[in-house]
Amino acid sequence: MSRPYLLAMPLAEALHSYLSVGVEWGTTESNLVRFLGRAAYQGDVTLAERAVRPIGTAMRELIRDVLVAAARRGEIRSDLDLEAAARLVNLLAVAAADSQLLPYLNTYFQLSDEAMPPERITAVFVDLVVKAVT
Repeated sequence: MSRPYLLAMPLAEALHSYLSVGVEWGTTESNLVRFLGRAAYQGDVTLAERAVRPIGTAMRELIRDVLVAAARRGEIRSDLDLEAAARLVNLLAVAAADSQLLPYLNTYFQLSDEAMPPERITAVFVDLVVKAVT
């Protein structure tokens, strides 16, 4: 449902919303997130193909579409490989979100803690991506 809004937003705002709203949604759907997290990170082949891949593809395509919309608005450089950029931005977004939603991953990623709140990570994620693509 958020796709049209994200595509219409300036890139920085869209990235911030994508990550923060995604984490908020994931917090409310914690059982589904835990199920998908186990399926994604434990390598169950059947669940990977039936559940994880379609969701991952939809997320990657949304990021790509946000970048394409930003390119059409002249927000990003014209020589950017949008497909490769979309995959890298998606990777960063997934790691940032999953480390908040699945605490066992944060133990490994060590992305946030009491001294490094998730909001600070989100702000730097957006800044890093925007500077990389402009």
